[in-house]
Amino acid sequence: MSLYRKPRSPFFYFEFRIRGHRFYGPTKATTRREAEKVEAGEREKAKQRVIEIEAARTSLRIDDVAGRFWKANGQHYACSRNTWKRLDLLIKFFGKDKLVTEITDDDVRDLVAWRRGHRTKSGALIAPATVNLTIMQLKTLFATPAARARAGMAQALARRAARASARIDGR
Repeated sequence: MSLYRKPRSPFFYFEFRIRGHRFYGPTKATTRREAEKVEAGEREKAKQRVIEIEAARTSLRIDDVAGRFWKANGQHYACSRNTWKRLDLLIKFFGKDKLVTEITDDDVRDLVAWRRGHRTKSGALIAPATVNLTIMQLKTLFATPAARARAGMAQALARRAARASARIDGR
């Protein structure tokens, strides 16, 4: 087990890796036996967390797609605060568990109508351009998994072609 004690602390600390993810922290236990129990519990939590992370990488839930977009691109935009707000609005409207593939034209129409009813801080209705920006944000979320899927399809087709040519050459 990966337990150790820091020189100036009475507590044990744990540190371990699961599938490339590092987990570490204090056990707040002063005996090795207690610390081993705490570490075992932390390992179980870490395993569940890694499973969640790996599922979110491939998930098409709007919350996961928005999170991937934010980490990859959105946080680096000059207007990142507005991007964050628009992503939040989309998640509030569709719900965290809605799949991107389940969003229909009717859902987008409902989103536009919902968004048109919003007001500014002064009480006036928001501008049509603001509604359009929300729709453009949704469009970027659609582009994120679509591009990844197209890349995956291209790789699969390339592998099939390589196998086919290998079979032909082998005969």
